[in-house]
Amino acid sequence: YIDPHMNHAVTPSVIERCQNRRRYVHDFMVKAAKADVFIMTLGLAEAWYDTKTGLYLNIMPHRSARDREPDRFQFHVLDYNDILQCLEDIYALLRTYGNPYIKVLLTVSPVALSATFSGNDVLIANTYSKSVQRAAVEAFIQRHEGVDYFPSYESVTLSDRRRAWRDDQAHASDEIVRYNVLKMMGAYMGVEHATADSRGDNFADAFEMVRQANTIDKAG
Repeated sequence: YIDPHMNHAVTPSVIERCQNRRRYVHDFMVKAAKADVFIMTLGLAEAWYDTKTGLYLNIMPHRSARDREPDRFQFHVLDYNDILQCLEDIYALLRTYGNPYIKVLLTVSPVALSATFSGNDVLIANTYSKSVQRAAVEAFIQRHEGVDYFPSYESVTLSDRRRAWRDDQAHASDEIVRYNVLKMMGAYMGVEHATADSRGDNFADAFEMVRQANTIDKAG
């Protein structure tokens, strides 16, 4: 069995284990009802829709499932209005069933699409995906006082690729992830909360620490 609402890296298993995983995710997600701050990263604009359940999946449905029920799953490329409405729906759920004064912090993932089902070149598909999400996020935060955007996407994509990306040129480097986390902590929690790990408000130290660790790791 496979749970199409889990991460794609989760392998198929017996039904009992799939159910246990789902319970764990459920028990974790209900904590959002008690949260003061909700942080969410938007990833991509391509999605698979299950017409039988009326739910979007978190992964592409397995080929055997598509072959068995060829009319059940639909591939959707979300547009600006789709994404903006999804953000509004999530925000409404958080405030209705949780803290009505909850703060929301949004980011957009810098990790690019490596493949697309849209029929376009993946470079075009990725540019559309990131651009439409970023535009929808900007409109959303302008509507709500308790919502903000942290520019980790811009920080990664507009930085020197040799510093910002791992060797696979697909995933953000450890040092720029660390840099952005420290910047976010300093911006929203106050510098005093970030000093224990960063040894002060000097983010160059964070870059240098991770650079040295990577050098040592490559040397064995």
